[in-house]
Amino acid sequence: MFPLINRGTWARVYAVRQILKRFLATYAGVSKVNIVSLGAGYDSTYFWLKKNDSSIDEKVDYIEIDFEHVVKRKVAIIKDK
Repeated sequence: MFPLINRGTWARVYAVRQILKRFLATYAGVSKVNIVSLGAGYDSTYFWLKKNDSSIDEKVDYIEIDFEHVVKRKVAIIKDK
């Protein structure tokens, strides 16, 4: 990939994660929140959340939506790891 694309990807991921941190902090007192990722692709934000807070599944319903072929490929990648 070109460096510009890598920087752009990094900036997007960083920005989304900062927003998610603020969202979760704002609603920390709520029993459970929903996060819906449309066009999730190969995004690994759920695993990042899980790494930073092992009890995330009790606090968040994390839903990813994408095309079937993308989801199948992501499932295969996750199973291989």
